[in-house]
Amino acid sequence: MALEFKNLITHQTTGNLKTVTGQLETAMVNRQEYLRQNKRGDNKLTKLYDEENTRLSSIQSWRKVSTAERDGVVSFYIDGYENDLTPGRLNALSIADVRAVLAGSNLENTKRTRGNGIYRVVDQDKWYVAVLITGNTWTPVVGQDNYYMQLEGFDDLSYTASVYSVQKENDTTLAVFEVHDPIGPLIYRRKGKAQFSITLTGLSVRSEALYNENGQMGVWVYDVPGGTFVPVEVLSTDGSIAMIQPLVDGALQLGQTILIK
Repeated sequence: MALEFKNLITHQTTGNLKTVTGQLETAMVNRQEYLRQNKRGDNKLTKLYDEENTRLSSIQSWRKVSTAERDGVVSFYIDGYENDLTPGRLNALSIADVRAVLAGSNLENTKRTRGNGIYRVVDQDKWYVAVLITGNTWTPVVGQDNYYMQLEGFDDLSYTASVYSVQKENDTTLAVFEVHDPIGPLIYRRKGKAQFSITLTGLSVRSEALYNENGQMGVWVYDVPGGTFVPVEVLSTDGSIAMIQPLVDGALQLGQTILIK
């Protein structure tokens, strides 16, 4: 079995590595039991058996049974941020907090929890990614879905994400995305660089045509003297051209004249 295992990992033969590993482990246990029952005992062997029993008893005395508090995937990746970076604390997460994590600094509960526990339970079908964006070329809108996310180093994996929340501070934006795809190998990653893409359909206007009226973004349509204010959602902007869509279907049409006041 050892030779078969060696030939498989050196690509001299083909087969299922998991199956061969299990067969090898079984063969080793069977050999151990055969020697235990048929090998004539001597002082050295008796001493080794006694040492084995002592160590097994020691291991058993330290073993504890732990029941997971909820359904999910068990991960043994522990870095101390488990109590700070949770879905329940998303609304309290700040730009400064994310910067601290990226720099490897402690948050409020990091020192107290680092090194405690041996596992965490991850909901692989609903998880979140907090993204720091520098500059004003991209402002995600809460509720936008069908974003595609790829993390650097995982070029063969693509996740579908929706915008959960957005914070802005000077030229820095913190966008939190909600993901419902299985987390896969990202369960072992806390940070990294990511690319986001989305296909949008809307109308384009010059950025100067956007106005904030009592907290609502919109454009002025020249249909009556003075114009009519039409509330819109800004899908994206590069500083000169903005892609928009009206909050009310049909309120804004292609080719209409927009006022720049």
